[in-house]
Amino acid sequence: MHPQKWEKNLKYVDSLLGARGGAFEHEATRRMRNEFMAAWDGLRSKENQRILILGATNRPFDLDDAVIRRLPR
Repeated sequence: MHPQKWEKNLKYVDSLLGARGGAFEHEATRRMRNEFMAAWDGLRSKENQRILILGATNRPFDLDDAVIRRLPR
């Protein structure tokens, strides 16, 4: 039996998961980012399943450090 795979492609991940604490960061943006990161930490796969999250950006230097740790190169 082939493993099942779940894929999620995040285009322009820097707009969703940019570095925290900017001068113009809105409260709603901060809450959304925190909620996304908490859900991401809870991702688990079974032995016969695979989870792939692909983040695309042309501004990697604007990503939050916690996001960079979760996205291996």
